Amino acid sequence: MSIIQKVTGGFVALALVACAQNAAAQNQSFTVEVASSVTLTAPEDSTIPHDTTDANQSFGVSNWGVTCNNGAGATVDFRTTAVFVNGSTERDLEMTVSVVSTDTDAGGTPVWSVTPALTTYSSDYASGDRAGHVQATSGGPGNATLGLAMVFVDNDYSLLPAGDYTVQVTGTITSN
Repeated sequence: MSIIQKVTGGFVALALVACAQNAAAQNQSFTVEVASSVTLTAPEDSTIPHDTTDANQSFGVSNWGVTCNNGAGATVDFRTTAVFVNGSTERDLEMTVSVVSTDTDAGGTPVWSVTPALTTYSSDYASGDRAGHVQATSGGPGNATLGLAMVFVDNDYSLLPAGDYTVQVTGTITSN
């Protein structure tokens, strides 16, 4: 090995050490911003004709859309502050909530469920009970379709004055 080779080899090694000592590190972060989305979407208003019997009149199930990405979940409350009214004539109602469909968590458990004590509300206007609510809740993020069933309670068609009997239900979603 010649002296030039030794010197050249030593110079190269020194140059590599000098470059490593002068190196600077830089970082770049990548972020996805996920906006909060806690929404409740009501279906169209529903009108049915009375079937002229003494039987209760069912509106069937109305599907309400729920979107929730809150980590602690949300609660949906369906509330009425009155019974069915036609002028001064009142008739009772029965309101029931159900989970039509729901996302599942990582373990396969449904995210949304009905609050057991608040599954069904039945009014009794004769005793002053005209306001009530039903409720569903989630323990984490996930979408759902909640079914709201409404029944016009009737037991004697012949005593119903003609006209439109109306009740309004307000649905509210709140982050847990």
